[in-house]
Amino acid sequence: MKTRTMLLALGLLGLLFAAMPAAASAGTPEIDSKLLNEGKSLFFTISGGFSEWRGANEPEFQCDSNHGSGKYTSKTTGEFELTFTGCKTHFFGFPIACNSTGQASEVITLANSVFHNVYLTDAKTTPGILVTPPTGGVFVTIECGSLTPIEFKGNGIIGDLESPKCGASSKSSTLSFTATGSAQTYKQNAATDTSYNLTWTTEGSGAVEAAEVTADKTAYAEEITVTCV
Repeated sequence: MKTRTMLLALGLLGLLFAAMPAAASAGTPEIDSKLLNEGKSLFFTISGGFSEWRGANEPEFQCDSNHGSGKYTSKTTGEFELTFTGCKTHFFGFPIACNSTGQASEVITLANSVFHNVYLTDAKTTPGILVTPPTGGVFVTIECGSLTPIEFKGNGIIGDLESPKCGASSKSSTLSFTATGSAQTYKQNAATDTSYNLTWTTEGSGAVEAAEVTADKTAYAEEITVTCV
């Protein structure tokens, strides 16, 4: 009787694991380097060109360039700060300078944010980066002249690690955030099947879907290898 009960339990357990979604075992891409393998942080700098911020049925605004710095604190997680310059929107055809709260005209600074390596698909072949907001969920508050301040909020935004790909090594990488209209291209963390979004919120109106479009180059203190596990 005990043997039959045990076999039944094992059979049910096998069915349970078989029914679990493939994403649950997708794992996380890792960044390997000498410093990280020694348990030290890997520092990097960021630089990028044109970028655009969009909100559904709202006037988008653009920035000419961006720069920043950060570090990997483990093979899968890190933190960074990013500053955008030359930021403007247009109102009835007229350019209006934009800035984040407390910054100079045309300067937008994202507060220190944590990021995690993720997979964009279940196949473990497309690495990406998930950026999560500071405590409170607000990535940045932007002011454009006398217009109502805009809050970019959400639980995260996902970008495509275009290079290096799985198994490749380099002292730099390219990360892009893309969108169709105001909808980010990537919204799912394949490892957890969790959805992530960005919203545009102004005082007196509800939140609408938002997106950031940009491509950045990251230069590391030493060569890295992307390991897909």
